[in-house]
Amino acid sequence: MREYTHVYGAGRLLADKVMTADNLWLRGRGLLGRKPLTMNEGLLIKPCKGVHMFGMRHCIDVVFLTDDGVITKLEARLPPMGFSICLHACQALELAPGGIDHFGLSVGMRLTFCASANAEIMSSDPLPFEP
Repeated sequence: MREYTHVYGAGRLLADKVMTADNLWLRGRGLLGRKPLTMNEGLLIKPCKGVHMFGMRHCIDVVFLTDDGVITKLEARLPPMGFSICLHACQALELAPGGIDHFGLSVGMRLTFCASANAEIMSSDPLPFEP
């Protein structure tokens, strides 16, 4: 989990502190042992077709996405010891509980990910909503 990534959807910034877990160690650890996420935080896991909550103490929202950021499944408030799978997904975005509703996410919506260094460019260029 190196630098932060920004997540945009429906033409606005959704979260500006998203960590990326893109290797075996980081994907396996996930959010274990970390404080609960706040609304502007998240964890992008790739590749990922499923998440588990074994060993977790708090629930999370999970957004399953295709490679190009289209939402394929939403799992709100996944509880500790729970799990969720989406065979059509290539990556998963873990958000604070309530994040799906807070950001108005829906299946078919496209999210865009941008490294923090490029965030200034993206924030001035609104993205269209793509169902």
